[in-house]
Amino acid sequence: MWLRYYNELEAVTRTAGRGNACWGPVWSPGRGYMLQSDFSYMISPRMYKRFVVPDLTACCAALDYGFYHLDGMGEIPHLDHLLSIQRLRGIQWQPGDGQPMGDVWLPLLKRIRDGGKLCQVYVTRQGALTIQRELGGKGFLMHIVNDPMTVAEAEEFLRQLRA
Repeated sequence: MWLRYYNELEAVTRTAGRGNACWGPVWSPGRGYMLQSDFSYMISPRMYKRFVVPDLTACCAALDYGFYHLDGMGEIPHLDHLLSIQRLRGIQWQPGDGQPMGDVWLPLLKRIRDGGKLCQVYVTRQGALTIQRELGGKGFLMHIVNDPMTVAEAEEFLRQLRA
C-alpha cells in the first residue's frame, strides 16, 4: 500500500524535475525515501528477517535512493540484515533520546560505511571533525545541529574539514 501512494505522489512531484526529499534531511535526484520500522526495536533479528526485510527489499527495489532510519540501540542487532539489502543506499543513524550524538558511535559508523552504505548522522561541528579525522568524510552526510555558525565560521569549518 505504501508503494502505491508513494508512486502516486511521486508522479505529481516528478514534473518539477528537481528530485525529492522526505522527512529525513537527504535529497535524492530520483526516487528516494527514508524507510523505517520503529517496531523492529521490539523484535529479534530472526523476526526482523522474516517480517521486515522482505518489505524493505521490495521498497528499495522500487526506489533509486532508499535510506533506512536506524532508530536507537535496539535496532543495532538488525544492522547485518540491512547491510545485506543490495539496493539500500544508506542508513541514517539516530542513537535515540538521551544517547550521545553520532560521532561517539565510530565503530558502528565504520561498520555501516564498510558495509557499502552511505551514512547520515547528526553531529556538532566538533563531531563532524572527529568523524572526518577518524573515518574520513567519504560516504557521510553530517547534519550539523545545535551549533549555529556565522558565514565566516562556516567557511572556516569547511576549510578544517578539507584539511
